[in-house]
Amino acid sequence: TKAQPLEQINEAIQTSPSTSRMTQNNASKSFAEALKGNLPKQRPSAILLYPKEKDSFEGPLREFLSEEVPSTHSIFKNVRKLKNIKNNGIAVIVNNKLQQQEFLEELQNIHSIKTKVSPILPAVKHPSAILYNIPNNVNEEEIQKELKTVTHQESNLKVRFKFKGRDENSTNWVFETPENKIEGLPSYWRSWLSKNNKAGTIALPTCNSPIFLFSSNEILAIKIQANSNPLTIISSYSSPYSAIEHNRNETTHLIHSLEEDFLLGADLNAHSQSWGYANTDTRGEKVSDFISSFNGHILNTKDAPPTFEQRDSKGQIFQSFLLWCRLF
Repeated sequence: TKAQPLEQINEAIQTSPSTSRMTQNNASKSFAEALKGNLPKQRPSAILLYPKEKDSFEGPLREFLSEEVPSTHSIFKNVRKLKNIKNNGIAVIVNNKLQQQEFLEELQNIHSIKTKVSPILPAVKHPSAILYNIPNNVNEEEIQKELKTVTHQESNLKVRFKFKGRDENSTNWVFETPENKIEGLPSYWRSWLSKNNKAGTIALPTCNSPIFLFSSNEILAIKIQANSNPLTIISSYSSPYSAIEHNRNETTHLIHSLEEDFLLGADLNAHSQSWGYANTDTRGEKVSDFISSFNGHILNTKDAPPTFEQRDSKGQIFQSFLLWCRLF
């Protein structure tokens, strides 16, 4: 049998009858099916094929495969691509895990292949978590202790590597995270951050057409459609070491330019009994005056638990406030 080049097999895969039928079906999708098409797609899966013995082939594995299995064989029906890899191997790319399993099962039915070729599934690549700008005087033991508290893991996370932080006194740590155990945000959720990455907003998929409005160092604003009216959502952060007036003036200017309802979520490091603290400090008084100037309504519940509790402190809590204001 004449060997078929790998490129010819790839071409046959791309123009196979199943691919043609798929193209025709896509042209007649219903509206519901079209909506489903916007959902996040499964990542392609791979099967790695290697010779069982290092010197079992006189030539490349790809030539042996093309001689033993014609490009029209059903084993290739779901294959997206064949790719040469190191050590005389071939990577078989399919659309998902189910097709990966189907390929492996069908491979076992081809005697000449299964006796000379070893299929291997790629090792699971766990996602990374990066901790930025950790002071150099904080050791790994302290970091692991805090990570266990935050992630609820019993064992330490593996350190992949470290690299220089923002300045010479800090380091960025990169950890390997357990698969499906530390949940992040789905990639199809939309998110925005302020320029210093301290304030941010996340829009769920059900959010009605969010629009980015404004971003500065401390403030971020987006606009959504709430019922029949537009609503601006503002996220704000002010460091305890910066003057609160700058944030207040910038927020005031933004609100005056809106002339519509807004929702403000803010962590201004200001203490006030109005949003959960046991006392009111000077920053809290200034923020309270700011809220009163817009006839805003604080949505915090006084007896609600803190939004964040520092692990080694006694009773020290960090509360943000949520402000609703309807402008007439």
